[in-house]
Amino acid sequence: MGKEVRDEIGVIVFEPELMDEAVARLEQDDRNRYFLSVHLDGGLIENNVVYGRSARSIRSEDGDYLTILGPFDSLRSCIKFKLRVEKDPPVKTTEAYQKAYTEFVTD
Repeated sequence: MGKEVRDEIGVIVFEPELMDEAVARLEQDDRNRYFLSVHLDGGLIENNVVYGRSARSIRSEDGDYLTILGPFDSLRSCIKFKLRVEKDPPVKTTEAYQKAYTEFVTD
């Protein structure tokens, strides 16, 4: 590790799925946030957690989204919302998903 006797070291413990968040906090980079992308795949809704600077930057990467919801301040809250909409999916419209997101963040 390249450390000498009496050098200071630090240890950070986190869950593996929170690695991006841990790195962002260490680098003090608040520009990236978590989003939930919602798209239709053969008539079925697919929800994916994505990490990016903005919904616009995420949309420009693949562009075939029903909607992109967020930002979420943490991966944990993004996953919590993802599980909620998978358990009780809104109508397959952008407006319905946006309404579900608004209700989630105002709870």
